This record gives sequence, structure tokens and C-alpha cells, in this order.
Amino acid sequence: MYEIKIEDNGTLAGLARMEQATHNATPLARSISNEFLSQTEANLEAEGRPQWLGLSPDTIKARSKNGTWPGKIMQVSGQLAASFTPGYNAESAWIGSNKVYAAMQHSGGVTSPRSMIPNKVIEPRPSIPADAQGNLQPEAEHAVMGLANNYLSSIIR
Repeated sequence: MYEIKIEDNGTLAGLARMEQATHNATPLARSISNEFLSQTEANLEAEGRPQWLGLSPDTIKARSKNGTWPGKIMQVSGQLAASFTPGYNAESAWIGSNKVYAAMQHSGGVTSPRSMIPNKVIEPRPSIPADAQGNLQPEAEHAVMGLANNYLSSIIR
């Protein structure tokens, strides 16, 4: 039988710090929530990553009539973009919006009878960097993994 026993105090101390840090990952969660906000802002600026479908002819007509076309999709007033706020605790990180229409814009749906274009199908235009199943988009996943690696590396040192 072959056995390896770790007796290096520095390595053992680093592993102990890593174990302790996983019980309260608030610093990492804070970084991740801020990354979610950055990724959301990048999605809005790029009009989707991947690119969103264009506006319908009805929407273009309505926006042209009120002077907001040409312009960016989902950024007529800037209120939606400004509404996204990150959050975190010792175990989780998230991003959300207080705008009631944010979820429909993200996932798609049918507009309200009182909307600018009533009772119309809205194609999904994902702004937050995750799908309905919680899967991160590739850019966000790469960034979050980098943050996690940096966080754990700094603890071990």
C-alpha cells in the first residue's frame, strides 16, 4: 500500500481557510452580483448576446410616431436599464428589476391591453445573463468562474 500524508502546515492552513470561506461566501457573492449587473448592462448595450430579434413593424411605427425611433431596443426611456439591481447574501447572488414588464421582455409574452402596442406577442429579449432554467450565458459563466477561482486562490494563499 502507498500512502501520502500531508504534514505541510501552510497547505493545511490554506485548506482550513478554504473550508471556512465556503461557509460564508459573502465577498464572492457580492462580486458575482456586481458581475451580473455588468453582464446585464452589456446585454442591453449590445441589444442581446446573442442578438435579439428586431422590432416588429408596429413597434417601429409607434416609436417613429413618438420620436423614439431609430434607437436602441428596450431603451426608450432608460427606466428598464436603470431598474436592474444586484443583490447577495452569504450563499447567493442575484439580479432583479422592480419593473413589472422586465420579466416579459426577458422571457417574451403578450402585451397588456393598456400597453403602447396592446395584445401583441413580444419575442424574448433576454437582458439578465441567465435563461429561465438558471443557466448562465457563456460570457457570464466565464466571468463568474474567474471570480470564483480568484476568490479561492486568494483564500488559500
